[in-house]
Amino acid sequence: MKFKPPFNQVEHKRVKIPEKLVDLSPVARSLNRIYQEINTNGAQEETLKSLSADIKCVEDHFGINAKAAVMLAQICDSDTMGGSDKEDLANFVGCTNIEFTAFQKALTQLRKRGISRRCQRGMADTYRLTREALRSLQVGQEFSPLSLEVSTTKELFKRILSIFSESAEERSDSDAVLCELEELFENNQDLPFCKSYCFSDDMKFCSSYEKLVFLYICQRYVNFNERQINQMEILEQINWLDRIEDVMHDINEDMCSLQTIRLISYGGTNGFLDKETLTLTDRAVKSYLPDIKPPLRFGFNECGGRLVPCSSITPKELFYNAVENEHMERLESMLDDQNFKGIKQRLSEMGMRQGFAVLFTGAAGCGKTAGVYELARKTGRDVLAVDMSE
Repeated sequence: MKFKPPFNQVEHKRVKIPEKLVDLSPVARSLNRIYQEINTNGAQEETLKSLSADIKCVEDHFGINAKAAVMLAQICDSDTMGGSDKEDLANFVGCTNIEFTAFQKALTQLRKRGISRRCQRGMADTYRLTREALRSLQVGQEFSPLSLEVSTTKELFKRILSIFSESAEERSDSDAVLCELEELFENNQDLPFCKSYCFSDDMKFCSSYEKLVFLYICQRYVNFNERQINQMEILEQINWLDRIEDVMHDINEDMCSLQTIRLISYGGTNGFLDKETLTLTDRAVKSYLPDIKPPLRFGFNECGGRLVPCSSITPKELFYNAVENEHMERLESMLDDQNFKGIKQRLSEMGMRQGFAVLFTGAAGCGKTAGVYELARKTGRDVLAVDMSE
């Protein structure tokens, strides 16, 4: 095995900037000094002694031991470059890979405290900062690790949405985001989605970029009740994702692994294929999201009707004569949640179906359709519009 030269013997082009020109929090400043001194002089006893105050500052801030504090300095400095593997860390302190086994407990401590995360980079594991540790360093606030355990699939996908949103804001790299998400799944394997993701063979066929596209479509399904998503919208929302355009190109050429293993397909309604939209397949929903109620489909549904959400109905000022006005007010009152519960209970006690029908009659243009839509809007009900001529 070919060893790298000790880290302090590698030529660097970095220029040491005066501390007064860099606005760092106290703990970040201590980590910076630890990194610079050990990178220059190695982890000699005299160097560590001169850094005792800085090491103590990092120990107290994160609740870790001295070895972990030294490891954290290298992990912090390499975080924006993909993190540090064990060989990088061994070179940093100037020891062999065998000697580095003495630091293994320190790395485990950093992970268990939620300070670092182990990520896959090629054939090696790398160590990177968690978001919470990075924020704590940036502002110097008390470190508070985020629990990785959630209780429901809905809660899991709220966390996924948060990770995607923060990644877009911070322009995070794909490997770091996927690493964060997969660590979340590993800690919640009792949930159906996490169990399928971690143990099925599906993900073995997918690139990290394809996995992130799949997770994005899943979170839109769970969080926003959307089964079909426009491809341009996906491009806009996760444009920070490395190679997103390549993935979308593969999808349009029917070359994407997600299509091959039948996790996503093109959208469409009434049997017509729409290559501009993507949807989760029935197989994906059944395998990964069995505990999530399928969303109502916007546009045309299986019965030939068009679902119109009440939130999309534009308010209108309608005018009725006295009799019609009384009828509309009575209907609105009957459809009030509390009143309607009472109506359903009485109908149930009489052995009848729990609902009622209303027939609107009148000449064309008299306001029958507008009245129904306004009534639906006021009472918070979606409208299923069916054209009987079709």
